[in-house]
Amino acid sequence: METLECGHAPTPSGIGTGYATWVADGKAERLCYPCADARMRQEVRDNVRFTGYVNSAGTHIVTWSGGELAKVVRIDVGRPRYTPTGGRYRMRHVTARTPDGRRWSGRGSDAHDVIGLRTVAS
Repeated sequence: METLECGHAPTPSGIGTGYATWVADGKAERLCYPCADARMRQEVRDNVRFTGYVNSAGTHIVTWSGGELAKVVRIDVGRPRYTPTGGRYRMRHVTARTPDGRRWSGRGSDAHDVIGLRTVAS
């Protein structure tokens, strides 16, 4: 069985490759999903911005593989907007709270799950 840089085998989850590729300081590492989720949670604790995904239930901000990063406190979806080429979308505003109690805010199109968040003064 293949061993990744984290010392574990790929995660047999049925999605993707079973591992995440983490790039830092120009060096790429392959990590199993639980180790990649733990690394991402540490990144969230150490920084004032992060990118995650709104889960399908709209209750949490998660990693690509589904590891929970923050609990969604509020989601507001704005009025329809139009792109210069005639495309239509609605802006989604999200407020979330991480386990350490920090409040985060972000926005993005409601057509995509990915969202960038930054800390908000409490």
